[in-house]
Amino acid sequence: MRINPSLQLIVALIACALLPASVQANTTAQPRMLVLRQNSMAYGPLIVDVQKNGIRMDTADHEKTILCAGPTWDAYLFNNKHKLLYKRPYSVWVKDGVLTALSLEWNDFDQKAVHTGELNYAGLSAAEYAFPSSHNGVSNIRFGKIADYVTTNAVEIDPKIGKFVSSLFDCPLSKMGLLMRFRRIAGRTYGFGLKYNRQDYIETCLQTTNSTYAPLDQKLFLAPTDYKPASDGAIFVDQSDSNEAFKELIHP
Repeated sequence: MRINPSLQLIVALIACALLPASVQANTTAQPRMLVLRQNSMAYGPLIVDVQKNGIRMDTADHEKTILCAGPTWDAYLFNNKHKLLYKRPYSVWVKDGVLTALSLEWNDFDQKAVHTGELNYAGLSAAEYAFPSSHNGVSNIRFGKIADYVTTNAVEIDPKIGKFVSSLFDCPLSKMGLLMRFRRIAGRTYGFGLKYNRQDYIETCLQTTNSTYAPLDQKLFLAPTDYKPASDGAIFVDQSDSNEAFKELIHP
């Protein structure tokens, strides 16, 4: 006996409706966030949560947090141990940068980075860019590079996230994306500035070691409302540690 297709559909819909809620939930894609493990020269090891409309960076001990999220896109630094919070409005940081007390030296590159290749970085498809070196006033990647960085578009993010992270680590991006690695070629000269004594080395300002996904938790992207306002320096410098350091200087 042939069953009417319309009747089959009705039966299937009824059966689905009778399934437990937990089973029904598994039949649809759940919102996720990207979780990165990163090492930074300025802030140390970081646990970074990224969603389309926000980014949160926690120090490994979860004591200090850097947050930027919609709809306001104001930047927050907060110290969870001492319940302190610093706010830098979007209108300020988008123009003047983040420039916290621990910001790196501003990288005033006078040229855009050039695309040097595609790669898989920390488990994500990514692109690599480099800032060319100059010779006789001409910049060209054939002369080497003064810095390079890696970005990924494997996760969909608002362009403001790319701008915020590039500002935080002083890395001017030629093309927006999520910053995964940033390196500078630094140089030191010895012997009263003799050129042949110059030694170049790589400073890794930011690198990503691991990437995973986790269920999206919107509460992570909300700034605390009960923390005491403080300066950006007070967020990252533990006053008790500073006092101990001064004591050792005075009474070695």
